[in-house]
Amino acid sequence: MASRRQILTAGLIGSVLPLGSLATAAQAAQPMEIYRAVYDRRFASGRAFAAEAVRRGWTAAAIEGDVTNLWYHDLAVRWRAGPAAIAGVTDAQALFVLDHLARDAGMRVITREALPPDPAFSWPVVSWLIAPPARAVRA
Repeated sequence: MASRRQILTAGLIGSVLPLGSLATAAQAAQPMEIYRAVYDRRFASGRAFAAEAVRRGWTAAAIEGDVTNLWYHDLAVRWRAGPAAIAGVTDAQALFVLDHLARDAGMRVITREALPPDPAFSWPVVSWLIAPPARAVRA
């Protein structure tokens, strides 16, 4: 049975990420906090996500399409110590790279949802959550 905190967490994250997958995650036994809220500052939806993430107390990390700096100076170091969930709003290419890098840390994309396209760009924007399989996420 999910705790009150897990249900509230699923509801909070559900405003940005798909609720169906999060409801499944909320039933997992070992909750995990969001380590980073990754957003692409070029997209209005990314900036809105970052503002909401900061309001929730998450640490936001901005990119502009390229995840190299974030990977080398933050995620690679953290993930060597063990899995740490990240959520974000980026383009599909950045998510593809982060998904493959996360697999070495035992994580994968748990949820992924296409967002309305940004009028200034022609490529897809997605919201997502990367975490260990079958783990709840705690806000």
